[in-house]
Amino acid sequence: MDFKNLFIASAFVLGTSFTAAHAATVWATQIDVGDAGLAGAGWDAEAQTNTTERDNPGDALGAPDVFTDTEGGFFSIPQLTAVVLGFGTVFGGDANIFEVTFGCGGPTCSFAESIDVYALNGAYTADDDGFTLADLQVLGFGLVASLPNGPANVLGGATVNIGGPFSYLALVDTSSGGGAFDVDAVGVQPVPLPAAGLMLLAGLGGLGAMRRFGRRKS
Repeated sequence: MDFKNLFIASAFVLGTSFTAAHAATVWATQIDVGDAGLAGAGWDAEAQTNTTERDNPGDALGAPDVFTDTEGGFFSIPQLTAVVLGFGTVFGGDANIFEVTFGCGGPTCSFAESIDVYALNGAYTADDDGFTLADLQVLGFGLVASLPNGPANVLGGATVNIGGPFSYLALVDTSSGGGAFDVDAVGVQPVPLPAAGLMLLAGLGGLGAMRRFGRRKS
């Protein structure tokens, strides 16, 4: 294969990867619960569960599995506490958040619940003893969005733009009254084209320029 065809093939593969990554939603695969009463050693769940227990962290992982007014498969974030979600990839742009409040079909609910969404671009080690929002802010988590339960309580969930790139999200319950945000699923968009891909194209371009220069000298 000559250089021109190699460059075209490389660009095609990277472009295909860009499109596929941009289109694919990645769902949360890890959850760390800040509430000391629920927190355990390391990540508190790393696999999706579909139980009817509101305090099972694994119910917040994976793709949405609860429809409005159907019991099961969501995690009730303890009021005014936080959870951290890992996705196994760097992400940015839009995030999709699905919530369950019985008797509410969105976009507004008579029983109001809400969260603030924080994000971190960096490393995170799951806490064994529980943590607070202040602890997360020390690590570098910053506020990227606020969300009431109504818009997230519809079939397609709520879409919020979080910017990025980031490596972890935190959901902090801000509900007033006796309720708490019941999260069913959180999905993100992976960063589509890694820097390595851009470097590959740049390197191939430089190699091509050198080949052309060499031919002109000869």
